[in-house]
Amino acid sequence: MQKAISILIPCYNTYCVELVKQLAGQCEDIEGLHYEIIVADDGSCDEHTRLRNKEILELDHVSYLIRKENVGRARIRNLLIQQALYPALLFIDADMIIHHANYILNYVLLSDTTSVAYGGYVLAQGSKSNLRFCYEQATSKQNQLRERTKHPYSKLRTSNLFVMRNVAQQHPFDEDLRQYGYEDMLLGIELKKAGVPVLHIENPVLFYRYENNAQFLQKTEQSLQNLFFLQHRLSDCSRLLNLVHTLQKWKVDWLYMYYWRSKQETWKAQLRGTAPNLNIFKRYKLGYLISLFEVADAIRPTSACHEV
Repeated sequence: MQKAISILIPCYNTYCVELVKQLAGQCEDIEGLHYEIIVADDGSCDEHTRLRNKEILELDHVSYLIRKENVGRARIRNLLIQQALYPALLFIDADMIIHHANYILNYVLLSDTTSVAYGGYVLAQGSKSNLRFCYEQATSKQNQLRERTKHPYSKLRTSNLFVMRNVAQQHPFDEDLRQYGYEDMLLGIELKKAGVPVLHIENPVLFYRYENNAQFLQKTEQSLQNLFFLQHRLSDCSRLLNLVHTLQKWKVDWLYMYYWRSKQETWKAQLRGTAPNLNIFKRYKLGYLISLFEVADAIRPTSACHEV
């Protein structure tokens, strides 16, 4: 049977030429493999990086799609699915680097037997002053193969995701999500409901670009907004959401909010600084999520009359 794969890379303000060259090199080394690599720039505002990425057009079997406006993390992936030529798809985030010499081959060998597979990621060395690196390092055990296999759907990530095109078409990414956060978990829930098996393997990419602390804190707030928006669909999957509901049930959420407001700016400054603390990060996230519920309650319309 002919081996073929479409490698799909959503990109936003990220230089990805080295990644594409690595992928193309591995594909060329697999005898008889038909492949394409599609990079989709989702309305990057960094014109310099976007122009530098055009270097990939010098490679065979590579396409570079540039969108004028940002359509969001979910929709850009759905657009890539529509563009894909081959039945086996591989999603890779543009800020990753290939870690193993047989990375592509490991996925190609799965294409006859597997609908969905996730290969994981490993961390490059980072600084203790970087909040993202500290967070990833602290949670790295949860992302090891043994732990991922225990929770195949909730541990699914789109940063290194193999999926057959027919499955991706039947279960597209939710385009209501335009910003960062929880699109992976939502896809896992949909696959679980449909009974689509998810295989976890040891085929990691290397995570080596850690955004600065202010950027990561902003992305965290965006993800919490998504969590609030999706609360009814993610209620069984998020410990943080369950904690908020418990505080609400016991009617002590207001007390935490009083505490959080008194600390909010101090905590933000600390998390953006050179010595971020993960315990403070957890407390900040809890308070921020509760604040979203509080705002929603404040703007929820109330009826001035009642039917009898």
